[in-house]
Amino acid sequence: PFNPTAKGCKWCLHQYDCIALREHVENTIAGDFENLEAIDGQADKVSNEHIKRILDNMDLINGFLKAIQQVAVERAMRGDKIEGYKLVEARKNKAWTNTDRAYDVLKDKFDEDDFAPRKLITPTQALKLVGKKNESLLDDLWTVPQGEPVLVTFSDKRPEIGSICDDFNDIS
Repeated sequence: PFNPTAKGCKWCLHQYDCIALREHVENTIAGDFENLEAIDGQADKVSNEHIKRILDNMDLINGFLKAIQQVAVERAMRGDKIEGYKLVEARKNKAWTNTDRAYDVLKDKFDEDDFAPRKLITPTQALKLVGKKNESLLDDLWTVPQGEPVLVTFSDKRPEIGSICDDFNDIS
């Protein structure tokens, strides 16, 4: 019989489909909630012992959930559909393409303490600093990198990205 532990399961490649781990996580979380009718409308009925049991197993539970999420993203990337979820780009931030040139442009227009007290400010901060009229000074100095694929619910407003399989359809 398997006895899932955070230390023992941490590097296991089968966390996402381990029956013993899944049952352990379900039993740990369900605990006091086995009879939902008995606690209906009484959220304060969750015992401190149950909360402690969940907290004690938090690393194991989080590892299981991350493994499931990773497999879901991998399957979505290869074209599998998971009902209620889609693949989108993760949040992206502007990044300088040439920090030396950006520094020189900002240095000519502003006091150095305003934009580089210890390190160069971010492109977003610089755009606020130069204002709408002078945004063109920085246009070719920053880029928005492509975000990693992230699995989200359909209610998310970001557009769906294609799977890796879609790239092969374009070849033919």
